[in-house]
Amino acid sequence: MLELLKRLWPLKRSLVSDGYDEAIRIIDREYNIEVSAYPSGTECWTWFIPEKWTCYAAYLETLEGKRLIDYKDHPLHCMDYSLSVDKVVDRAELFSHLYSHERNPDAIPYRFKYYEKDWGLCCTKKVKDNLNEDKYRVVITTEFSKGELKVGQLWLPGKTDNIFVIMAHLCHPFMANDDLSGVVVGLELMKRLKSLEDRNYTYLLLLVPETIGTVAWLSHNEHIIPKIKGGLFLEMLGLDSPHALQRSYHGNTQIDLCMEHVLMETDKKAYCRNFSEIIRNDELEFNSPSFRIPMLSLSRCLPPESEWYPYPEYHTHFDSPDIIKEQSLNESLELAFNMIDVFDKNIYARAKFKGQIFCSRYGLYPKELSQYIIFMKVMFDLDGNHSIIDMCRKHNLRFNDVYKIINSFIAHDLIDVTF
Repeated sequence: MLELLKRLWPLKRSLVSDGYDEAIRIIDREYNIEVSAYPSGTECWTWFIPEKWTCYAAYLETLEGKRLIDYKDHPLHCMDYSLSVDKVVDRAELFSHLYSHERNPDAIPYRFKYYEKDWGLCCTKKVKDNLNEDKYRVVITTEFSKGELKVGQLWLPGKTDNIFVIMAHLCHPFMANDDLSGVVVGLELMKRLKSLEDRNYTYLLLLVPETIGTVAWLSHNEHIIPKIKGGLFLEMLGLDSPHALQRSYHGNTQIDLCMEHVLMETDKKAYCRNFSEIIRNDELEFNSPSFRIPMLSLSRCLPPESEWYPYPEYHTHFDSPDIIKEQSLNESLELAFNMIDVFDKNIYARAKFKGQIFCSRYGLYPKELSQYIIFMKVMFDLDGNHSIIDMCRKHNLRFNDVYKIINSFIAHDLIDVTF
C-alpha cells in the first residue's frame, strides 16, 4: 500500500487533469479496474463536468524581477483551477488572492476553486508576512481545455446482486493522507474481500474525483442505485490518530450497527459521531434525500473540537508520504475488512421448528452453562425480526459467538434466513 501511495503522490491529480489520468492508468495496470469517462460539459443532474486544467507556470516577483514564489519550487504555490493572470497588482489586491495557513507559518496550503473563476497563489505565512512592498508582479499561466473526468471501478461479484460500495477520492494533488491513504486501503480491501469464499454481497470500489466524480457516476448509473444497500467511504487512514466512524443519515441501520459494533470491539480509542459531524465527502451523495443509501465513513482523525482537526498537516504541503505510517494503513485495512465481513454475514433468522428445540436430537446442546445461556438467548430471538447484530446488541454478545450458533441451526435446516 505504501509503495503505491508513493508512486501516486507526486502526480498533479486535479479533478480533470493529466496527473489524475496517469494515476488511473497506474492503478489500472496493478488492479485491472474499469474506467468510466465523462466529457467536460456533461450534465450530471444539477452539476456539470468541469474542463481539464493545466498549469504551466505561476510566480510572484518584485518589480525588479526578484522571484518570491514559484510554482517550480512546489506546485501547491498555484491555487488549483486558477485562472491565468499577468499583471502588476498592489499589495491589497495581492493579499486578496494570496493564501497562507492560519496556524502553521511554515506550511504551504492546498487551495482550490473548481467552479469559481478566480486566480490565486499560495505560500507560507512567513513569506506572506514579509511582503511589504507596494506593488508586485503576478504571472500565472494555465489552460482550460476539453477533457474527461475519470471514475475507476472494481467489481467483485457475490451470491446476490445486492451491492455494497467502498469509496475513496483520488484527486487532491500532492496530498498523501487525504486521500491516497483511503485509495490504497480500498484497493487492498478488495483483494482481501476476494478471499472470502461465500460473499453474500456484490462489492464495488469507486475511485473518484471528490463530489463531482460521485455525482457523475450516480447520475449515469441510476439503474444500479436501487441495488446499492450501503457503503463505506475510506479517508485519512495513514496516521496514528484514533479511528473515527461517521454514521449514515439515519444512523441506526443494520450497516451502522454492524460497523459500530466491530469498531468499538477493536479500537478502544475510537469514536463515533452522527452523519456529517466528522467529515463531509462523497458519502453525502449516497445519503442525500433522493436515495438515503446508508453510507458511512471511516477515517483516522482528531475530533472536530480539537485544535488541529482533522490532523496538523491537513491540506498543506506537509501531507506527504513522510507522515504515513504503514502500521496504521494495515490496522485500518484489517478494521475495514472485519466491519464489512460482519455486515456480509449479518442475517435475519426465523425458526422453522415449533416450541423449544430438542437440542440433543441435533447435537446442539452446549457443554458449558455459559454457552447454554447464550444459546437460549439466541434461540428465543429466532422470530425473523432480529438480525445477528440485533442479538449481539440486545444481549451484549460477540458477533462470532452468535454467528456460530446461527450456522449450527442452518446446518440442520432448522431456520430460514434473509438479508
